[in-house]
Amino acid sequence: MTKFLVPLAATLWCLPGVAQVRTTLGPLEITVPSQYSASMQRKGSQLQFAIASPKMTVVLSTFKAPSGENAWEVLDELAHSRHKGQAEVKRTQWLGLPAVLYRLDERKGSTTQYRLVLTALDLDAAEAFQLEILFGPEVASEVQKALERWTRAVKYQRDIELRSP
Repeated sequence: MTKFLVPLAATLWCLPGVAQVRTTLGPLEITVPSQYSASMQRKGSQLQFAIASPKMTVVLSTFKAPSGENAWEVLDELAHSRHKGQAEVKRTQWLGLPAVLYRLDERKGSTTQYRLVLTALDLDAAEAFQLEILFGPEVASEVQKALERWTRAVKYQRDIELRSP
């Protein structure tokens, strides 16, 4: 299978079986899982993958981490600022860093959309990394597999000198 490194594409189509697409987002290197057909858009410090089947959206982002001395306290604070006490936060590891995982339920009219959020923190580099999977109840059974595939698809390259915007 051919691999392509995609620098700063505005919109890119990733098709399974055709080629394996790799791109970067700051110090993150992402290889789109070969199981998915997706379109990718870069918006500043965010990559958004719209997946056709199962229908879901995967968003990867980087942002400046709030200062603090304890990674878990900073992560708990970040999570609480998003879920406002409405979600159970699980502590875990991602990218070799401390991370938190939680789910947000968002009502849009008569429909509920779910957002699974995984946030990792590198206190030394003052950077946070976030993986979000947005999905509807009809694909809830696919989300665990998607989380496993996408967490494996992202690598943290701490020594990357040239960072994409």
